[in-house]
Amino acid sequence: MARALETDRINQLEENLQCTVCLQVLKDPRTLPCCHSFCKVCLERIVQTCRGKAPHDQLKRRFPCPKCRAMFVLEPTKHVADMPKNHFICNMVKVAAVLDRGISVPCSHNCSYSVARCVTCEKFLCRKCLTAHNKYRANNGHSVLTMEVLSKPENRKKIIDKMYCNEHSGMILKVYCETCDQLICRDCMDFKHFKQGHSCVLVKDVANNYKELLASNNKGMEDALTEGNAFLQRLTLTTQQLNRDAQNAKNKIAQRKAFVAKKVIEMLNQKAESLCKKVDEIHKAKRANLDRQAEETKLYVENIKTSFQLSKKLVDQGTEEEIISSQKMMLDNANNLLTKREEYFKAPIPVAKLSYTSCAGREPINEEILSGLANSLGEVNEGNQDRGQAGNEKRAKKILLKQSSVISSPAIDQPEQTKQLDESLTIILLLLRYIMAYHYEVFQNLESVCKEISFSEVKLKHERNMKLTPREDVDPNKFSKAVDTFIDSYYRQYQKMLQQVIPMLPKDKMDVLSEARDKFSVVIDSAQNPDKITIYGEKDNVQGALKFLENKVGNLTTSTPSSSSKSKGGTGGSSSGGAT
Repeated sequence: MARALETDRINQLEENLQCTVCLQVLKDPRTLPCCHSFCKVCLERIVQTCRGKAPHDQLKRRFPCPKCRAMFVLEPTKHVADMPKNHFICNMVKVAAVLDRGISVPCSHNCSYSVARCVTCEKFLCRKCLTAHNKYRANNGHSVLTMEVLSKPENRKKIIDKMYCNEHSGMILKVYCETCDQLICRDCMDFKHFKQGHSCVLVKDVANNYKELLASNNKGMEDALTEGNAFLQRLTLTTQQLNRDAQNAKNKIAQRKAFVAKKVIEMLNQKAESLCKKVDEIHKAKRANLDRQAEETKLYVENIKTSFQLSKKLVDQGTEEEIISSQKMMLDNANNLLTKREEYFKAPIPVAKLSYTSCAGREPINEEILSGLANSLGEVNEGNQDRGQAGNEKRAKKILLKQSSVISSPAIDQPEQTKQLDESLTIILLLLRYIMAYHYEVFQNLESVCKEISFSEVKLKHERNMKLTPREDVDPNKFSKAVDTFIDSYYRQYQKMLQQVIPMLPKDKMDVLSEARDKFSVVIDSAQNPDKITIYGEKDNVQGALKFLENKVGNLTTSTPSSSSKSKGGTGGSSSGGAT
């Protein structure tokens, strides 16, 4: 059990000490401003590659982090070896190597692998160097620990090297210049900083302040990490639900296909293939959006995790000097990450729902429905429809199927300001069918503010007077605006429409009408006269359907019914379909 716990600690320690380029434990690491560390050799290779790809007349000074793509600056005259080392990371690499006894720690003199460490000299020693060290009389009082003893948790701090001044050999950095934000030795303080009036304090006097500052900042990072993981979980669940929806939709499509396949197997196969393709297109598009957002968020969360864990280890395990030397970089990186928190975690998750609606009401029981069997498979929807919306579409499709209007019913008392408006619209039934079939969102918007939509016949059988009753909880202005929007859409569509009446015997209908409807997006009414059909739709589509039927059936004589202008405010006109 103890060995297992020790292994877990080693794994946690090494988690941030792996170079993501070579996937090995960091060697001579360099830490970038984004807090990601890489082997010096690996980073040099990347810098050389980027500089090699740059134009000869352009000096490259900005390079991307190999992990998060954040840019860091390295002047053209500088090399990776000139970049400062992160003392905390270097010490952690040594600690990890010592704790993991399977890794041999090189001797500080680069002659062999270490068997001990002189804590006083801060050097790892191989057998040969250890013998020479112990023979030297001046080292008699030194503390020397074997690697086995050194690997015990209580001796972890004895693995860590102190921080020394680069200008004064052997001088430990024990002073912090607040003016320069720099660790210095006593000689630096006496000969350089005091003369310039800088504010210098002992490291031990200010380390706790920065430790508390980092600890407080870590709380925010921990919260961001928790929120990020929760957001990623939501993305994962949404993706899984999308996959299930796609599979369920395909399963239902297959079931519906099997139910009606015995009637028109070839037509159903074509329709099922089309629907499945649409499912795949929607699924692929939405999955791509989710995958992209998940990947970006995952990378951001990983950056937070790396920075948080490194900062936490610095607080828990770093020396006072290490905390001082690393705090600015850690805080700058944390602030940079946290400023992007809302951009990633408050971003809306794209709507990623997918469902299948089978037209269960369209059963193959008569000639009229058989002519539209290809459409009876149903449709693929990009979102889950609630019962109200599903009911609205079901009713609209019922209108189209049975070639009749919604059953008329007396209108409930309406507000005075809407009474005149909602009784003023005389509509062409075929145009309403067309809107329901190919522009249903226009009619759906109207239904969202109405608790009742009723129709009564006026003049001709194919025309209806529309009456609307607003919902009690809908503001009258919102109701009037929705009605106006529908009327405007209705008239705009009316200007683009063409109505043609042509003779066609019943024996011809089953073969071609359904195909013409699907191919040209037109409404074909064959219910009013058994020997004629009325085609209604946008002009180009109607002309295309006529040519198609001409080729399929033979000579056709067409007529375009006369139409009179329509206006709002109670002046209802008419447009009738003429006989050939």
